[in-house]
Amino acid sequence: MQDIAETIKKANARFCGNVTQGLIDLNLDLDPLGSVATAELDENELVTLRADVQTTIRQVLASVEAVRTYSVPELTELQRTAIQDLQENDKTFKQVQSTVNTREAKLAEIDDSLATLNTPTVRQALRNLIPDDKDIDVILGQMQTPGISPDLIKAAVGKLNTHLDLLEQGREYAKVLAVRAQMADKLKQEQQNLAGLKAQLAQNNEVITQYGRAGELLELRQQWLVQGSLFVDGWSAVDSVLNSKVEAGPLLVALQAARDYLLTVRRRIEAV
Repeated sequence: MQDIAETIKKANARFCGNVTQGLIDLNLDLDPLGSVATAELDENELVTLRADVQTTIRQVLASVEAVRTYSVPELTELQRTAIQDLQENDKTFKQVQSTVNTREAKLAEIDDSLATLNTPTVRQALRNLIPDDKDIDVILGQMQTPGISPDLIKAAVGKLNTHLDLLEQGREYAKVLAVRAQMADKLKQEQQNLAGLKAQLAQNNEVITQYGRAGELLELRQQWLVQGSLFVDGWSAVDSVLNSKVEAGPLLVALQAARDYLLTVRRRIEAV
């Protein structure tokens, strides 16, 4: 859409600039002729002036045509697709966000539990193992002054058994730490995935915003074309009269009419 914006911008600059230039040229050449008798008019000079003005305005007509024929995309379907992409990505983002939140909470509980059990007295009593829930009461009964509330130890062991697959991986403390590291790696991957989805959502939103701006730009293009078409139609009538005059007197009148038309257009431009 940047191209159409540039096309309109250049066309508008050409429109305003060339209308003004054509008016200036006509004023400079026609004003001195106001008091000249028809018989004394230089027909060749008037023909040259006509050609110069027509060349100047022809560039305006070409600019209007460039805007009119510019191929623009059908935004409705593209915008609908962009919204669907946003909705699908948002759904995926929320699912991954939920997974990340759950894993973060689990990892936090695991770390708290490991911190609770990671004292020399407790680890010695547990023999560097994470016991099954059914065995913890027996082990706690054998512990001498653990220095930590038995309930905290029991809760910590329970959380580790809940969150870690200790039956498959083994209950040795070192293996438990390895399982914890694997969970942390998976969490990191999910967090990276979440960051990628977040960036994709931002891009989706930007695309939809751009389509909205594109719609506004195309509306501006249409409004500009309405005014451009009015000028083209108006100048076509003026130009037809200019081309039909071959004698100096009528040609001078036609050039004066062209000047009046460009003056009207110029005032309309200034009023915007």
